[in-house]
Amino acid sequence: MVTKIGLIGAPLCDGERERGVENAPVALRNAGLEQALSRFVEVHDLGDVPIQTPALDAFSGKLRNLDHIIDSCSRVMSMVQHAMREGLFPLVLGGDCSLFPGAFAGFSSIRRPAGAVYLDGHSDFHTPETTTSGYFSGMCLAAAVGRGPDALTRIGGGFPIVAEDNVLLLGVRERNIDPEELTNLQGSHVKRLMLSSVREDGFEESLMRIANSLPSHLYLHFDVDVLDGTEMPARAGAAYGVHAEGGLTFDELSSIFRILANLQVKCMDISLYDPSLDNEGIQARKLIGSLQTFFS
Repeated sequence: MVTKIGLIGAPLCDGERERGVENAPVALRNAGLEQALSRFVEVHDLGDVPIQTPALDAFSGKLRNLDHIIDSCSRVMSMVQHAMREGLFPLVLGGDCSLFPGAFAGFSSIRRPAGAVYLDGHSDFHTPETTTSGYFSGMCLAAAVGRGPDALTRIGGGFPIVAEDNVLLLGVRERNIDPEELTNLQGSHVKRLMLSSVREDGFEESLMRIANSLPSHLYLHFDVDVLDGTEMPARAGAAYGVHAEGGLTFDELSSIFRILANLQVKCMDISLYDPSLDNEGIQARKLIGSLQTFFS
């Protein structure tokens, strides 16, 4: 049971397309995140990781802002390590999904054996060879399992950051997966529960069947684009058409959170919330309500 949380702002934006997510940590705080969670757990706000947002995309071949991603992930890793050494459950407020390799590296350096539940509308399994956009938010899971630039895949000194068969990819919509990306996934040992199969078999049965094969210490990645766009319109990249229709309802998300809360999850991130698309803070408060479900 989680008793003490360390809030970590990780305002990582991997490039111009994702701009807006760097303001998510402050927006969630302003919407009452700490006060809401304090009803259930002791909350320590550790502040934000010092990360600058790229003014313009810089290219390394066809990859965007590679040096920025590597440096930012290293900083996130250090902050997660600090929180865990203080006996806190790190709750990392992104930012976009590019923070995942760094945050998981920080987690797995303290907790072993370590696995990940990757709750996301996309598989984020492009590689430098298959990406068409060059944005690392679409490559971060692949990088974490060792499929990417050496300087990123070896953050923390270990390789891979997480073994493929210690990852459960959960809630992805098939229409969000590019053909080349699907080929990458099918050639991997990543465990997969697509949204359609989870709904057909039932959340609890599907999750528990696979979760029992994961390591005892788990990291939960939660990308808000796993939600249906009609329920969560404040998702970075929405203007670029990167999100296929469909997704979880907030009620379904709460059901999944209740199940995951009974597993050995010891670190979590929330990513891709864009407060510039949520002027009245309605979506922020919904997200906070879902997080309350997990920590209650």
